[in-house]
Amino acid sequence: MTDKFVDFGASPAQADSLVRDFQAGIAWDSDGASDPVTVEERVVDGFPYTVQSFEDGSFVASGIAAAPVEGQLSAMSVTECATSGTSAGVAYGTNCLVKEETGAASAQFRASYSVWANDQSIYDVRDAWVNYDLAGGVSGGTFSESTAPGSTWVQYSWQADNPYATTSRYLKLLATSSGVSTYANY
Repeated sequence: MTDKFVDFGASPAQADSLVRDFQAGIAWDSDGASDPVTVEERVVDGFPYTVQSFEDGSFVASGIAAAPVEGQLSAMSVTECATSGTSAGVAYGTNCLVKEETGAASAQFRASYSVWANDQSIYDVRDAWVNYDLAGGVSGGTFSESTAPGSTWVQYSWQADNPYATTSRYLKLLATSSGVSTYANY
């Protein structure tokens, strides 16, 4: 499991320490107590991320990209949604892969979105998957959504179960008039 931390820039010693801290219930810097040391765009395992790296080696990696299109072998096929652009003042993306990864967990789902000056929508939400969760086995995956003035979000939620506790997790896609972004509580 420490390989994920190293893939995102932690040293092997930091990765071992982070796993021990997680098992002991000690919060990582990426849990919100600290500001990131660096924020950069990075491609890891062929997926484009915005990576926030922290002093202790923890990280938050967020990304929205296209599923590979059959017959396209270029790395460009994963840098945008399957179709995206702006038409009549509406920014849109279809068949987007929404993914967020930390050392503790990784999840993804597919969605399409439209964003315009006074409204936004997220639709065609599907294919959710938890890639891994250090807190334990995964159960109870469900989608929920909400629309409020100025924003719309879709969230995939699950439970990470272990012998000591059950932890609620989520990955959220948020659309506002300024664009789309991802959030997660892991």
